[in-house]
Amino acid sequence: MTGRFVLRRLGQEQIVEVQDRDVILGSRTIAFDTIRKVVIGRIGEHEMCGLHLDGGGEYTFGTDETSTRPAYADAVRAVWAALAPRSVPFVSGAWLLAGTVATIAVICAVVGALFFLGVVDAPGYARRGAIVAVLCAIGGPIVALRSRPKKLSTERELEAALR
Repeated sequence: MTGRFVLRRLGQEQIVEVQDRDVILGSRTIAFDTIRKVVIGRIGEHEMCGLHLDGGGEYTFGTDETSTRPAYADAVRAVWAALAPRSVPFVSGAWLLAGTVATIAVICAVVGALFFLGVVDAPGYARRGAIVAVLCAIGGPIVALRSRPKKLSTERELEAALR
């Protein structure tokens, strides 16, 4: 699958062109043979696809506008179609996001417990502190586990990651 895709990222137009042997990101041509891993992710409204290259280099394309999301998904599908037969791994998610979620959950749980135990003198917040502590203790690990990187092995998994 080849094609030319017009994305918008940080208010600027970004052209992604997938050809038979390479990907063109703006003025940069990246040969498929140099791509070692593809990472896709989403944080809020920003969707990103990172192409990790031989020698540690990385180039990214993505979108932060709803109107160009279909073009972004089509560009990722085109990269998948070109690289999956070459056994290039595709990964969805990031350890940074999972670690951030886990850290926030721990901090909120500790603060909630401090309110509940009365260590922080705020009697009106004891019950709320208990609720926050319980929600973070239960929800934090669940969200952190769902945010960890996952290797995508099938087109179905890719489609689920693009939703």
